[in-house]
Amino acid sequence: MGDDIPVVDSDAMPNGPKSHPLTARVVLGGLLAIALVGGGFALGRTTAADDGSSDVVVTPNRAAHSSGSLSSAPLTSPGIASGDTSSWGGTFSGGGFMGGSGPLQRVLVRKTGEGIELRAYLQSSDQATQSQTVQCPTGQWCPPPDCFPKEWFGIEASNANAVGTWSMPADGSPATSLALISTYSFGDAEGDPVTVFAARATGQVAKVTVKLGNHADSMAPVNGWVALAVPVSMSSGPTDGTITGYGADGTQVAQFSTREVGSGFVSPPDCAPPVPSPPVTSPPVLPDPDGPPPVDQDAAKAAIEDAYHRVYGGGEFLDFVEGGDQLQATSDAVKATNPVPPGIGSAVHEIRFINDHRAALIWDLLSDGNPLLSNQIGFAVLVDGKWKVARETHCGLLAMGKVQCPPG
Repeated sequence: MGDDIPVVDSDAMPNGPKSHPLTARVVLGGLLAIALVGGGFALGRTTAADDGSSDVVVTPNRAAHSSGSLSSAPLTSPGIASGDTSSWGGTFSGGGFMGGSGPLQRVLVRKTGEGIELRAYLQSSDQATQSQTVQCPTGQWCPPPDCFPKEWFGIEASNANAVGTWSMPADGSPATSLALISTYSFGDAEGDPVTVFAARATGQVAKVTVKLGNHADSMAPVNGWVALAVPVSMSSGPTDGTITGYGADGTQVAQFSTREVGSGFVSPPDCAPPVPSPPVTSPPVLPDPDGPPPVDQDAAKAAIEDAYHRVYGGGEFLDFVEGGDQLQATSDAVKATNPVPPGIGSAVHEIRFINDHRAALIWDLLSDGNPLLSNQIGFAVLVDGKWKVARETHCGLLAMGKVQCPPG
C-alpha cells in the first residue's frame, strides 16, 4: 500500500455492529451464516491502489460489543470429525454476535478500491462456557468441550445496496503459509452481488491478493487475518479465481484457487462418536441326532465337504445335488437371470450326523474367499452311496435369488 493513502481515524468508528437479535444454526467445521439487517458503515475516504487494494484501519486495543445473541440451536453437523449429521442428537447454545460468548475484538476496518466496506472481529469462548452449553440426551455419547471452537472470526461487509455478515471457527494456526478458510456472497437479491474471502496467513506473507473475473482486491494481513472482497457473485458470475500471497520482497509464496476453501477449526480425534460394537450373535445350533452315524465318519465328512465344493465352485451343479436331474430347467433359469459372482466357493465349519444317511452342517458361501453368506445351516444326504447337497439347502439358496425349484 502506498504512503499516499490516507488513514481513517479509528476514533470516528462506531463501537460495534448495530444490535440485532439473531438465531442461526451452528455448523461446526464449516460456516456460521448470519443474516444482518441494518447496521451502517461510517468510514472516511480511501484511495484505491491499482490492484484494488485499500488502506486498513486496525484498532487492536478496543473491544466492540453486541447485545445480539444466538439462542439454543440444534447442531446441524454434530459428527464433528466425521461429518456424520446423525450421530449426535445434542444441542449447542451459543451467545454473542458470532457464536462465542465474549466481547468482540475489532481486528480491522477497511474499504476496498471498489467501494466495499469491511469490518472484521474476533470473539472467544472459554471451555467452561462451552461445556455448560452442550446438552446431550441422557445415556448418549457427548463430545468433550474441546470439540467446539473457542474462537470465531466474523466479517461485516456492505456496498451501496446490500449488507451481509457471517463468521467462522478460527482456532489454531494455519497449516500452510496462506489458507482460505471461508467465502461468502451477498447482494444477489439487490442486484449488487459481492463475494467476500476470509483467509489466514503466517508471518512470511506480507500481502494477499484475490482475483476473480475482472476484479481484484489486496491487503496486508493484520495479525495473520485477511478479509478481501470483490463485486461479483460466485453463484452467478465467474467462479474460478486465484488467491495469491506475496512476501515482503514481492515474491510469490502461495497461490491457490478460490474454490480451495479449508477450515479455520480442526477438531481433535476424540470428537468422533465411538464406533458402535457389532451385535453379538449366537452361533447356529445344529439339530440333535436321531440315529447312529455312518461307520466311517471321517470318510463321510470328507465326501460331504467335497460335494459342497463341487456344487459351489466346482461347476458340477447337477451331479452333487439331491434330485439334481430334476433341476436342469431351474439351473438354466439361474444362469439366465442371476450373474454368478466371481470366485464362488464354500467353507464347511462343522458337520453333525443326524443318522447314517443325513447330516447337518455349518458353512459359508464365499466369493473370492470372502463370505457372501456366513454361518448357514445346510444339510447333506446319502443317495445311492454318494453324499450330496440336500435339495432343501440348495433350493433355499435359489429362493434368495427369487428362483423357485419345481415341486420335489
